[in-house]
Amino acid sequence: MGCHRGDCPAQRGTFHSQQGQALYEYILALPIFALLLLFVGVFAWFWWNQSVAAVAIHDGVRAAAVYGGSPADGLAVVEERLYAPLGTVASASYDGHYDIAAFPQFRSVYGTIDKGTLVHIPFLNHSNPLLFRVRAFSFQRDWAFYGGPGNGWD
Repeated sequence: MGCHRGDCPAQRGTFHSQQGQALYEYILALPIFALLLLFVGVFAWFWWNQSVAAVAIHDGVRAAAVYGGSPADGLAVVEERLYAPLGTVASASYDGHYDIAAFPQFRSVYGTIDKGTLVHIPFLNHSNPLLFRVRAFSFQRDWAFYGGPGNGWD
């Protein structure tokens, strides 16, 4: 009556057998890997949007700063630069979140794009509303910076 074959009453329980151990580990690890993949995907989407927004506002400000350019020309460039890499739905979510202004008294053009929250994650965005916020700024001088001598110069 030895207990060396695994037929002891203490070893017949569920926790002493390795049957189903792989399934148990799979069930525990699957949600962790799924969350990790979700985090990588969300961060990649945020990074892509941030890069696209920065390029779009910079190109728009540049278009407004060239000879004879206007803020309307710059806004059209921003729309084009957002639409090409992001598509219709994602680029439409930026409508009203960017602006380009010209300051003739300083001979400069300034542009900003600011989209509050790109990705809504339950329980995470409520604790930090600035998480996954897309922001970019650009400032350029007018290409016709030197307007000549001022009035009254001899």
